[in-house]
Amino acid sequence: MTLVVEDGTGIIGAESYASVAEVSAYWGKRPHDPLATSWSDGSAANQEGALREATVFLDANYGGRYRGIRASYSQGLEWPRYELDDSGDKVAVKDRDGNELPDLPAQLKSATAELAVRALSERLVIEPSSEGVIGREKVGQVETEYAVAAAGAKSFASVDGILSQIIGASANWYWR
Repeated sequence: MTLVVEDGTGIIGAESYASVAEVSAYWGKRPHDPLATSWSDGSAANQEGALREATVFLDANYGGRYRGIRASYSQGLEWPRYELDDSGDKVAVKDRDGNELPDLPAQLKSATAELAVRALSERLVIEPSSEGVIGREKVGQVETEYAVAAAGAKSFASVDGILSQIIGASANWYWR
Protein backbone atom coordinates (compact mmCIF):
# COMPACT_ATOMS: atom_id res chain seq x y z
CA MET A 1 0.00 0.00 0.00
CA THR A 2 1.43 3.35 -1.02
CA LEU A 3 1.99 5.90 1.74
CA VAL A 4 -0.20 9.02 1.34
CA VAL A 5 1.88 12.04 2.43
CA GLU A 6 0.36 15.37 3.44
CA ASP A 7 1.66 18.28 1.35
CA GLY A 8 0.00 21.18 3.15
CA THR A 9 -3.23 21.16 1.10
CA GLY A 10 -5.30 19.00 3.45
CA ILE A 11 -5.22 15.73 1.54
CA ILE A 12 -8.13 13.40 2.28
CA GLY A 13 -6.66 10.11 3.48
CA ALA A 14 -3.20 11.52 4.26
CA GLU A 15 -1.26 9.14 6.52
CA SER A 16 2.07 10.86 7.18
CA TYR A 17 3.65 14.28 7.48
CA ALA A 18 6.83 13.04 5.78
CA SER A 19 7.79 10.64 3.01
CA VAL A 20 10.32 7.82 3.24
CA ALA A 21 12.68 9.90 1.08
CA GLU A 22 12.37 12.95 3.37
CA VAL A 23 13.06 10.89 6.49
CA SER A 24 15.97 9.14 4.77
CA ALA A 25 17.42 12.58 3.95
CA TYR A 26 16.85 13.72 7.56
CA TRP A 27 18.80 10.76 8.97
CA GLY A 28 21.34 10.92 6.14
CA LYS A 29 22.41 14.31 7.51
CA ARG A 30 23.03 12.68 10.90
CA PRO A 31 25.27 9.68 10.10
CA HIS A 32 26.90 9.92 13.55
CA ASP A 33 23.59 9.06 15.24
CA PRO A 34 22.96 5.32 15.72
CA LEU A 35 19.32 5.94 14.81
CA ALA A 36 20.44 6.78 11.26
CA THR A 37 21.60 3.19 10.82
CA SER A 38 18.36 1.87 12.26
CA TRP A 39 16.41 3.86 9.67
CA SER A 40 18.54 2.85 6.71
CA ASP A 41 18.41 -0.82 7.75
CA GLY A 42 14.59 -0.84 7.74
CA SER A 43 12.69 -2.25 4.77
CA ALA A 44 10.56 0.14 2.71
CA ALA A 45 7.36 -1.48 4.02
CA ASN A 46 8.52 -1.17 7.63
CA GLN A 47 9.58 2.45 7.08
CA GLU A 48 6.15 3.32 5.68
CA GLY A 49 4.44 1.58 8.60
CA ALA A 50 6.68 3.45 11.04
CA LEU A 51 5.77 6.76 9.38
CA ARG A 52 2.08 5.99 9.76
CA GLU A 53 2.56 5.11 13.44
CA ALA A 54 4.66 8.22 14.09
CA THR A 55 2.08 10.50 12.51
CA VAL A 56 -0.80 8.94 14.45
CA PHE A 57 1.25 9.39 17.63
CA LEU A 58 1.93 13.06 16.82
CA ASP A 59 -1.69 13.93 16.15
CA ALA A 60 -3.00 11.90 19.10
CA ASN A 61 -0.52 13.34 21.61
CA TYR A 62 0.04 16.87 20.32
CA GLY A 63 -3.01 17.56 18.12
CA GLY A 64 -4.98 19.24 20.87
CA ARG A 65 -2.09 21.65 21.43
CA TYR A 66 -1.24 22.51 17.82
CA ARG A 67 -1.75 26.20 17.18
CA GLY A 68 -4.82 27.17 15.20
CA ILE A 69 -7.75 25.12 13.92
CA ARG A 70 -7.91 22.32 11.35
CA ALA A 71 -8.42 23.77 7.87
CA SER A 72 -11.04 21.19 6.89
CA TYR A 73 -13.03 18.42 8.49
CA SER A 74 -12.24 16.08 5.58
CA GLN A 75 -8.44 16.38 5.72
CA GLY A 76 -6.66 13.24 6.83
CA LEU A 77 -4.40 14.80 9.48
CA GLU A 78 -4.40 17.70 11.94
CA TRP A 79 -2.43 19.96 9.57
CA PRO A 80 -2.90 22.25 7.67
CA ARG A 81 -4.40 24.71 10.12
CA TYR A 82 -5.44 28.35 10.29
CA GLU A 83 -6.31 30.98 12.86
CA LEU A 84 -9.10 33.53 12.97
CA ASP A 85 -8.32 37.24 13.18
CA ASP A 86 -10.39 39.72 15.19
CA SER A 87 -12.93 40.07 12.35
CA GLY A 88 -13.31 36.30 12.00
CA ASP A 89 -11.29 35.94 8.80
CA LYS A 90 -8.98 32.98 8.29
CA VAL A 91 -5.30 33.87 8.56
CA ALA A 92 -2.05 31.91 8.69
CA VAL A 93 -1.15 30.19 11.94
CA LYS A 94 1.67 31.92 13.81
CA ASP A 95 4.38 30.29 15.86
CA ARG A 96 5.02 31.30 19.47
CA ASP A 97 7.23 34.18 18.25
CA GLY A 98 4.51 35.57 15.96
CA ASN A 99 5.97 34.34 12.66
CA GLU A 100 3.57 32.92 10.07
CA LEU A 101 3.84 29.17 9.67
CA PRO A 102 3.57 27.43 6.32
CA ASP A 103 0.65 25.07 5.69
CA LEU A 104 2.92 22.18 6.68
CA PRO A 105 5.65 23.29 9.10
CA ALA A 106 9.07 21.68 8.81
CA GLN A 107 8.85 20.85 12.51
CA LEU A 108 6.21 18.23 11.72
CA LYS A 109 8.50 16.49 9.24
CA SER A 110 11.38 16.49 11.73
CA ALA A 111 9.19 15.21 14.57
CA THR A 112 7.82 12.51 12.28
CA ALA A 113 11.39 11.45 11.41
CA GLU A 114 12.38 11.30 15.08
CA LEU A 115 9.40 9.13 15.98
CA ALA A 116 9.38 6.93 12.87
CA VAL A 117 12.89 5.61 13.47
CA ARG A 118 11.91 4.67 17.01
CA ALA A 119 8.71 3.02 15.75
CA LEU A 120 10.86 0.62 13.71
CA SER A 121 12.00 -1.11 16.89
CA GLU A 122 9.46 -0.25 19.60
CA ARG A 123 5.84 0.66 20.11
CA LEU A 124 5.32 4.38 20.62
CA VAL A 125 2.27 3.79 22.81
CA ILE A 126 2.24 1.49 25.81
CA GLU A 127 -1.06 -0.30 26.27
CA PRO A 128 -2.11 -0.14 29.92
CA SER A 129 -2.21 -3.45 31.69
CA SER A 130 -5.70 -4.67 32.50
CA GLU A 131 -4.36 -5.98 35.78
CA GLY A 132 -2.74 -2.71 36.82
CA VAL A 133 -0.16 -2.29 39.52
CA ILE A 134 -1.11 -2.80 43.12
CA GLY A 135 -0.62 0.24 45.28
CA ARG A 136 -0.74 0.26 49.02
CA GLU A 137 -0.95 3.09 51.54
CA LYS A 138 -0.89 2.86 55.29
CA VAL A 139 -1.69 5.78 57.54
CA GLY A 140 -1.66 4.81 61.18
CA GLN A 141 -3.73 1.64 61.46
CA VAL A 142 -5.70 2.27 58.25
CA GLU A 143 -4.34 0.51 55.18
CA THR A 144 -5.73 0.91 51.64
CA GLU A 145 -4.90 -1.32 48.68
CA TYR A 146 -5.80 -0.33 45.11
CA ALA A 147 -4.96 -0.96 41.46
CA VAL A 148 -3.17 1.69 39.41
CA ALA A 149 -3.21 1.51 35.61
CA ALA A 150 0.16 1.60 33.87
CA ALA A 151 1.05 4.72 31.89
CA GLY A 152 -0.19 4.72 28.27
CA ALA A 153 1.97 7.29 26.48
CA LYS A 154 5.70 7.59 26.17
CA SER A 155 7.42 10.93 26.27
CA PHE A 156 10.04 12.02 23.74
CA ALA A 157 12.00 15.11 24.80
CA SER A 158 13.46 15.57 21.30
CA VAL A 159 9.96 15.76 19.82
CA ASP A 160 8.75 18.12 22.54
CA GLY A 161 11.61 20.45 21.67
CA ILE A 162 11.06 20.23 17.92
CA LEU A 163 7.36 21.00 18.23
CA SER A 164 7.68 23.75 20.84
CA GLN A 165 7.25 26.52 18.24
CA ILE A 166 4.01 25.13 16.81
CA ILE A 167 2.18 24.03 19.95
CA GLY A 168 0.54 26.24 22.51
CA ALA A 169 0.10 25.78 26.22
CA SER A 170 -3.38 24.36 25.67
CA ALA A 171 -5.91 23.80 22.93
CA ASN A 172 -7.03 26.90 21.01
CA TRP A 173 -10.76 27.57 21.27
CA TYR A 174 -12.67 29.92 19.03
CA TRP A 175 -16.22 30.81 19.99
CA ARG A 176 -18.33 32.54 17.42
